[in-house]
Amino acid sequence: MSVAANIDKSISMQEFIKGKMIKELAKGVASIKEYVYPSMLQSSAIPAIKKSESKNIIVKYSEMSGIKLTVMLPLLNQQIKHVVSSESDQVVYTLVLCHTNQRCQHLTDFCNELTKFCQDVVDIVMFEQLDFQDVKHDWK
Repeated sequence: MSVAANIDKSISMQEFIKGKMIKELAKGVASIKEYVYPSMLQSSAIPAIKKSESKNIIVKYSEMSGIKLTVMLPLLNQQIKHVVSSESDQVVYTLVLCHTNQRCQHLTDFCNELTKFCQDVVDIVMFEQLDFQDVKHDWK
């Protein structure tokens, strides 16, 4: 799949996220070699997601160019900032649902790589189908 048409070459990825994200996440993005330039999706969606007050976000886009970074970067940035600035010991959780175990594993690997410079405050956990065999579900 070619994604060259979906790339915004007017600015480098590092320039794009500079000042918008905590430096540990920016270093994580810089360490992922695929992110030289932001995709058109990232250029449009990351600033909108970052300033959104909503707790629920739906991204509808015809191409899958950069969707992981588009969604996870603002989310992780917001959560890390909240935890670091909060005076309480409150833990912040996010649940990300994936349609397959393989997609979930890819997202887990990606998030671990993205947060490698801030692992002292972030834990990425993947639950597999087998993890829920002994869990009783009470749905209302």
